[in-house]
Amino acid sequence: MATTEIPVKPPIALVIGSGLTGPVIAMLLQKKGYTPIVFEKYTENADIGTTIALMPNGTKVLGVADPEMMKEVYERSRLISAIYELNATGDVLGGNDDMVNYHAKFGGHAFGWQRTNFRFTLVERLAKRGIEFREGWALEKVVESETGVTAYFNEGRTAVGDFVVGCDGANSVVRRTIIEDIRGAKNPHAMYSGTTHWAGFSPIPEGWADPSSFRHIFAKGSHVVCYPFTNFSRPGAPTEFSWGVTLRVPEPSKKNWRTYAPDESARLIAEQLLPTIANADFPPHIIRILRETTRLIKFGSYDLEEELKPAEWHSDRLVLMGDSAHPSGVSLGQGVNMSLGDCYGLYELLPDLTTGADLAAQLTRLNTTLPAIFQKYAEKRQPITVALVKGARAQSLVRTALDWEARDESLRTRWETGEAKRRMEEINSEPFPGAVPPESA
Repeated sequence: MATTEIPVKPPIALVIGSGLTGPVIAMLLQKKGYTPIVFEKYTENADIGTTIALMPNGTKVLGVADPEMMKEVYERSRLISAIYELNATGDVLGGNDDMVNYHAKFGGHAFGWQRTNFRFTLVERLAKRGIEFREGWALEKVVESETGVTAYFNEGRTAVGDFVVGCDGANSVVRRTIIEDIRGAKNPHAMYSGTTHWAGFSPIPEGWADPSSFRHIFAKGSHVVCYPFTNFSRPGAPTEFSWGVTLRVPEPSKKNWRTYAPDESARLIAEQLLPTIANADFPPHIIRILRETTRLIKFGSYDLEEELKPAEWHSDRLVLMGDSAHPSGVSLGQGVNMSLGDCYGLYELLPDLTTGADLAAQLTRLNTTLPAIFQKYAEKRQPITVALVKGARAQSLVRTALDWEARDESLRTRWETGEAKRRMEEINSEPFPGAVPPESA
């Protein structure tokens, strides 16, 4: 009697979260022959957040994930060519105008996009590439076995796969499962870092349109960063400024952390923000930028009370990346870029199932080597992300320093000695050196 051979299927990866990291790791997994399914607890592409500053160490990963998408993104973006740090009187403390060459040197351009629009672009690419995307699926728990995983969602729904990638943010259910349920340890909570941020969009002041640059203005006990971006949410997609003010606030006030309507924005800036920074001595054009804002968001910075060890980034079939593994403050501008580095870090270690080799044999090996792959990934990424998270926390203190004269002199010295530029280039040399990933070299 003839027997029917059961076809061998590629492993299914359950990707939890579609903020920005989830869609990117899904595209990378598909590229290597895996079947990703992306789950998102929300049902709408909510208009949240301000902009994201994408740097070459992040955009080079996006270029690996989807070169066609990134060609279109670059064509639509206001690319950043320089970074400058200034004091409150407008004196330049230092800067780097070599960023115009960073695509050739590191494989990616720098630019800013509204977070909501960029997420929507990524989700659109999932559909174009045939990657399944399930909205309204809120993860409740995950159970792993020797042969796979079962994820339990709201409304009694379940999904079965071969492994789970947790991209579900600072309050990650996947992290809780790994640390509490599987390892029986204490799950570290996200902790307020001591800085609060006001952020918004404003028209670009006359004379600031070119060059397109990141501008950091350091004042007494406060700091403003601003850079141009194309606002696709507004009619005609005008080029605007994304700005952010960092303030040291000992106790968080979460009830006031949200997006404000335009009429509320003008009132809050006039009644709360401007009086708070009155003694910072920001120049008049910065005050004008704040007064003319078309959108306002208030939020606080968080990171974990205790950094995760590499072994806590994963179990046998569950693995973390992005804010699930290392929530970070915004003061280094590396949050999303760190997460994209995680995506590449896992991608480069997973076996390529598209080579034509015996798929059944490959899956058998993967079944036994997956924990070791996850551990190697975590051992490589954890020191990098720990340094960046600590750097973000330290930078928030620099931005809000009361001894501003000593702070400004220290910043000037870092540029004069080349230390600031070297550190920028070290960061952008990740997650692979040069402009071309090793597998393409």
